Amino acid sequence: MNTRSLGLFFLFLPLLATLGCTTAIAPKTPFASRAGYTYVPIDSFAVNVSKEASCSILDSLPDNTVRMSFEVTNAKGEVSYGVGHTSAKTSTYKVTADFISADTISFPVWIVKLAEKSERQVGKATRTGVYEKVAPFEQLSSEYFWGTEKYVVVAADSLKPGASPMEEPWEKYYIPLYVGVGLRTTAEVWEAKANTKLTGLGTLGAEAEAGRIKGGLIVQTLGVNGEAIQAALPIQSELNRTTATGALIAISAIKTLLHDDNTDIFPRVVGMYVPFAADTALVSAVISALASVQIAWDRKCPMENTVADVDAGPPG
Repeated sequence: MNTRSLGLFFLFLPLLATLGCTTAIAPKTPFASRAGYTYVPIDSFAVNVSKEASCSILDSLPDNTVRMSFEVTNAKGEVSYGVGHTSAKTSTYKVTADFISADTISFPVWIVKLAEKSERQVGKATRTGVYEKVAPFEQLSSEYFWGTEKYVVVAADSLKPGASPMEEPWEKYYIPLYVGVGLRTTAEVWEAKANTKLTGLGTLGAEAEAGRIKGGLIVQTLGVNGEAIQAALPIQSELNRTTATGALIAISAIKTLLHDDNTDIFPRVVGMYVPFAADTALVSAVISALASVQIAWDRKCPMENTVADVDAGPPG
């Protein structure tokens, strides 16, 4: 194990142990409006490496990070995000821990919201079937039928020159995307007793061992492959203390292989940061727009330290 891998091992292990164009119908309750201003893991997809470089892929990834994502789905199918939680019987949970070596790129999108016009007769609002564009984060007035909102998200890079929806109420945003490779552990909780603590992987394993939760466990690589990598992945999918410990061991073993000559590296989009208040429909629409185009990554090598030529003195 080299010095870099050893350092990352000790960084990651304790943290983990505590651990196009698209439309979507907007959720109708405040529960689902808590998906903004947070890291969202993505089912990884390939990027187009737009520039050749003399260094390795891993040397082009400047950041090493452990990111936790806590996803709650209530009985209505609405999703919110956070970090750590106390369970309720009517919800399901997904706790994701990502170790990623990544570069951050900015991806532009256009966003607009569609809302159905309403007619008010004798104090009662009726639906008209007519949708109008409104600003994506504008509070709807009484002219619209609340709960009918849809989002349209367009990847700006997919538009032809001159086709950008510049007119109001379209708004342009830049989504930070994490491009790189990594390892992901996901604990899915299908049943949980009320007031059960749901935080890191170690806690989940202990709660499962005590019979307070039931769920599954997934360990996967993100853009990393090879014979030794495949051999290190655990097979058991049940969530308990033993499989949680096994997942930690597998992650640690795979991390030591990242710089092995026999390990294949494929840069991927592994996650994004949502830079605005968003419900789950908007988050899903953004992900769909990202997946509809080929993401380009202009990779760079680290700055090389050079020693300037030293003038030994005047000639002569």
